[in-house]
Amino acid sequence: MNNKTQNLMDKLRKKINGKMLFGIGAAVVGTGGVDAAMKYYDKEINVLHAETVSPVDNQVYNQLFTAAFENDVDGFKQALKKGANITFSNRHNQNALMIALSRESYDVCDYILATPELRDKIDYRQSDDKGVTATGIIDIKLRETKEIDNVMKLKKTKESIDDQLMKQLAGETKEQARSDTKYDA
Repeated sequence: MNNKTQNLMDKLRKKINGKMLFGIGAAVVGTGGVDAAMKYYDKEINVLHAETVSPVDNQVYNQLFTAAFENDVDGFKQALKKGANITFSNRHNQNALMIALSRESYDVCDYILATPELRDKIDYRQSDDKGVTATGIIDIKLRETKEIDNVMKLKKTKESIDDQLMKQLAGETKEQARSDTKYDA
């Protein structure tokens, strides 16, 4: 366990002071105990409402979003192999790419954008519950960061996302033209 995760868990232990946590998913609490539940809870990933998916799916999506949060490409790949869908969103309407961008998890971002079967499924216009898109997250990070390495990574990632967005829009325009032609006939 890394120091960041340990600090989050210590902070949450003080916060809940031994009380039971709800809304995390019985599967997480059942398989990893309170420590695992706190790990997920304090990150504010808050993946799902319990009624939306089974406990097994809840575990897989917690793994996907946690891996995106922690820049864990191997964990991210494992969650995908277990059946996690890259287009799935948490309760804040953030997909895994948005979570990775917000946490500056550049390895996970690069993996998503370099893998056609992932990259091509994401709706790059999707916005979270505050109206912020993936490119909006990058714009915010660019204003906040002063480290040149991070600025370069963010700009590279934004270019990739902009390219994908243009492809999506071009595809929709072609599809719209086809449907207009069918309607006119």
